[in-house]
Amino acid sequence: METLDPDGEYFRFRNPYPSGNHGFQELKRFIAVEMRPTMRAIYQPVFMRTLIQLGGAASNSKIARDIFEEDGGRLGGQNLYEGIVRKTPGDVLLRTPWVTFDEASDEYRLTADVSGFSEHALNILIGICDETVNWYRDKTTSKQSGWIKNPGIEKLIEI
Repeated sequence: METLDPDGEYFRFRNPYPSGNHGFQELKRFIAVEMRPTMRAIYQPVFMRTLIQLGGAASNSKIARDIFEEDGGRLGGQNLYEGIVRKTPGDVLLRTPWVTFDEASDEYRLTADVSGFSEHALNILIGICDETVNWYRDKTTSKQSGWIKNPGIEKLIEI
């Protein structure tokens, strides 16, 4: 959304939610359940996985590199993926209470303080991101083949 600041300059409204200290269970639920209906590709779970793996913050280019690698570069080079990150998962996730963007450092950040999470908790979140990528791939493959596969994420949600 484009907005005028008091000086008449345009800026992008980045996140309508204030930063907060969201907990592990809420973040797990967001990744495993709430993020899925908005997914049109594997980008969101890879984006979130990168943030979690890097302690809650990552540059646009690092996220683009991870998505490029996960996607097999099927759309083109990494520069193209940097633009995709800003338009697709970036803008979608910025509309949630989970992600903010710092234009000065060109970094996306989680609003949850994952540095306080145990290694086990982080591994669960990363595993859910991986399962969500697999779920999406299975879902799109299943549509093409005419049958539905069980995503298997229920086991991770129960943890």
